[in-house]
Amino acid sequence: MFKDREKGALATVIETRGSTPGKPGSKMIVTETGETVGTIGGGCLEAGTIEIAKQVIKDKKFRTFDYSLKGRDVSCGGWVSIMIEPIGAKE
Repeated sequence: MFKDREKGALATVIETRGSTPGKPGSKMIVTETGETVGTIGGGCLEAGTIEIAKQVIKDKKFRTFDYSLKGRDVSCGGWVSIMIEPIGAKE
C-alpha cells in the first residue's frame, strides 16, 4: 500500500478512443519500486505506464503520453491518453 512519506506517481486515463480496457478517470498509483495500487487497464498498457511513472517520480515533473493498443497482442485495439503526476513525499 502507498504510504504517506513515500514518493510515487498518479496515473490517470484522461481520454480514450475505440475499445480500451481502462476508461477516462481510471487511476493507478505507482511507487518508486514499481508497486501499484489501482488499475488503468492492465497488461502492456500498465507495464509501459509503470516505466514512465518511475521517470516522473525521479524528475518530479508531470507528463502526458498516448498509447496505442492497435497491433498488440490484445483484443482492444483502441487508443489511450494518460497523465502521470508525481505525488507523495516532499524533499
